[in-house]
Amino acid sequence: MRKAEDDGLFPQRAYALVTDKDKPATWKMRLWESFELGITQKQLDRLRELLGVSLIPKLCPLTDKEFLVVANRIRIESERLSD
Repeated sequence: MRKAEDDGLFPQRAYALVTDKDKPATWKMRLWESFELGITQKQLDRLRELLGVSLIPKLCPLTDKEFLVVANRIRIESERLSD
């Protein structure tokens, strides 16, 4: 199953938060910059910036628990890239 976005179709693993694996509409905060590039530091920095400047409530509403899940996933993926 994939989620359609303006720049392509993305699998579940491309997202930091998957509320319901069978409903792509619930997949939030894409970690992959593009299908070809996958996870990049540039994309992680964009997501980190969104989390930090409180744009999330307008662009992608998250509960406190979801916010922590996303922040943790960004941290983990950033550490993987730096190894």
